[in-house]
Amino acid sequence: MCKKVYRLAPKFSEDHWDRECGENDVIVKQNQRFVYVEMDQAGYDDMLSDADYYYTCRDQFDEYFKDICYSAKNVKDALIKQGAPNSQC
Repeated sequence: MCKKVYRLAPKFSEDHWDRECGENDVIVKQNQRFVYVEMDQAGYDDMLSDADYYYTCRDQFDEYFKDICYSAKNVKDALIKQGAPNSQC
């Protein structure tokens, strides 16, 4: 199975993992601006779907989640730009 390392915004990524999603994702490196995470196709699809949902439904969340929703857009855009793991196998 193919895996790929992605550079993502930490705020939404950490929220995603705090909700026990992406159980096979592996954090390779992290700094204040980015988290570098190795994902397989299932992890990629899960993160992309979750990020899309949070951003699309951002008006349904209270003010507390506003930063997470905008971070979700950054994660979604980064995943799409960097491409799926299976596209390189």
